[in-house]
Amino acid sequence: MKKILFVLITCSLDKSRDDVFEKVSKNILQLEKKFRFFKDLIVFDNASVSQKTLKCLKKFPKVFRSSKNIGLWSGLYWILCNYKNYLKKEYDYIYFMESDCIHFNLDKLIEAEHFLDNNQEIGSIRCQKFSVAFKFLYNKDSFFSRLVNDPIRLRSFPSNKNAYFIKIPNYKNLYKSNLHAKLVGLSKIQLLKKIFQNLSKNDSITEKDFFCEYWKFYKAIGIINGGTMTDLAGRNQRGKILMSGINTLDNNKGYLDSRNSKLIRKGFKIIYN
Repeated sequence: MKKILFVLITCSLDKSRDDVFEKVSKNILQLEKKFRFFKDLIVFDNASVSQKTLKCLKKFPKVFRSSKNIGLWSGLYWILCNYKNYLKKEYDYIYFMESDCIHFNLDKLIEAEHFLDNNQEIGSIRCQKFSVAFKFLYNKDSFFSRLVNDPIRLRSFPSNKNAYFIKIPNYKNLYKSNLHAKLVGLSKIQLLKKIFQNLSKNDSITEKDFFCEYWKFYKAIGIINGGTMTDLAGRNQRGKILMSGINTLDNNKGYLDSRNSKLIRKGFKIIYN
């Protein structure tokens, strides 16, 4: 995983998010003991004020703190444009970690990195927990999706075609798919930078804009069977999410919508520890 830049973006403005990040940070600290990836990890904090989060941030070696909340998209764009100035190293890939996900089996990224090194037809790999063999459980349009934490819609956007999954020869965990790319996961860093540069011309950006922009470069993605991350949110027997993620938090508390946003490029300062 020597070519991968790991990025975690945080923002804790209330107790709910504070409690979530405490659990996530413990998970990541445990992974560091096994995989030793902290030398390649950046944490970008969007002006958190909650005490548990501020305490947890001190345990990470490279933390960039924004003077105000600029949102997930803007924080990631800042990292893409500026990380080399601080780390004095250039990476080929970026593994973007959501701050409300638990991560596991990071050794699968070694295989994914090798695949991207040797294949030009794919620019991004989904890492969300998923089973090709039991995909019916993860189908968001299915009754069974209430049994899992990470349901998805098994249709490709923007083509609106049914998703396909093709086993990639010589790789244990990798499949090729026509599902749209996700911001969270493993991507070619130069590709992501190009996409963000194009999106920066828009007054506002949505997840769908990101999907379509990726489609201009590639018509397929990779999927890690089994995944390397899962949503921390639990679900009750009716499928209702029990712990809110950032997309559903009250914007009145200062959170920015990560599904419909804009890229903020000025009006804030960055403090690097």
